[in-house]
Amino acid sequence: MAISVQKQFTVHIPSGQQASNQNVTIPAGKTMTITHVSGRLTVPAPAVAQVSVQTNAFQIDVPGGTNTGYHYFPTSTEPNGQFVFGQSTNIETSGHITLSVWKTSPSGTLDGQATIAGQLLP
Repeated sequence: MAISVQKQFTVHIPSGQQASNQNVTIPAGKTMTITHVSGRLTVPAPAVAQVSVQTNAFQIDVPGGTNTGYHYFPTSTEPNGQFVFGQSTNIETSGHITLSVWKTSPSGTLDGQATIAGQLLP
């Protein structure tokens, strides 16, 4: 039976840095289907925020092969300058998930929240 789960992250990238990686470990012997990724980020102009999730992915063209899968989420700029993102997905993974947020310029501070929601499967 699937169990609904979510992980909420506070994202902070200080001036002088460009990226933040947050990790989620999926319990051994379990898989997770990521059903939604969303968040809100404040980034000083002219920088732009970008968001991705890295997962363990089965490679269809390599027998028994797994590799890192990269999934990118489009951001939209609101009138107040905040970046928002939200997308329903159907990404199945095991092992771990890495949420990566980065800004296109090292100047200024990025702050925000991000959430990964899904179903944990036996």
